[in-house]
Amino acid sequence: MVLRILVLVLFSLQGSIAAALAGGPPPYWLNLDYTYTDIVYKEPGLMNEKGRLAGVRGEVGINFLGVMGISAGGEYQDGNLYYDGSTFSGTPVKQVTKDYFRRTEFLAHILYGSMTLSAGLAERYWFNDLVVSYRRRTRYNYIPVYFTYRLSSVYLKMEHDVWQKGWNKSHMSDVNASARDVEFELGKGTGMGVELGYLLLSGSMATRIFVAYHKWDVNPSNVQNDGTQNLIEPKNNTTEIKVGLGLAF
Repeated sequence: MVLRILVLVLFSLQGSIAAALAGGPPPYWLNLDYTYTDIVYKEPGLMNEKGRLAGVRGEVGINFLGVMGISAGGEYQDGNLYYDGSTFSGTPVKQVTKDYFRRTEFLAHILYGSMTLSAGLAERYWFNDLVVSYRRRTRYNYIPVYFTYRLSSVYLKMEHDVWQKGWNKSHMSDVNASARDVEFELGKGTGMGVELGYLLLSGSMATRIFVAYHKWDVNPSNVQNDGTQNLIEPKNNTTEIKVGLGLAF
């Protein structure tokens, strides 16, 4: 049975390679996008931060004979979110924060006709300055898995993120000179997303319009002590709705 599957795969790849040698896709690709994202971060029952951030994202890749490829890409967004929560003593706080998000990823791709399967390594980083309180730095390491299907000028891209590890560093010394900064190891998380886009072709270049949705759910961290009290990063979730306009070469 295994041998039969391998033979079928080899015949399929042979056909794809022949098509590529006869004039398939170019040996590289470059995508550049402007994005605008609605972000909502929640620690249920405790606080939330929400806002809209402008950003840029890009990807550069190399295509091997039209059947496989590798790429490096990322995204950057910055601006202000709106914090609605309370202090440790329970005093209500509403505050404009200073934030930036950064995502980097390295992927391997298997291309077969109108379908592409991709997987690799990625990191998501969030710098969150609460301004009247303390700074937080949150990092996720994960394995993104994408399945992309293209039908003429329309494409659908689905994402599942396999959690590896996550950290949060909270600068508690910002609010209490006798406290020390702490780093939490976050509980296991899950991520998923979907993107729907349209490509307006013009020679070797295309204009891309897209809308995307992504959600993270992350479990509580371990307990840390800053020298004055025990602390924990609670269960939280992040939802992003994104629209974008870009160029694909």
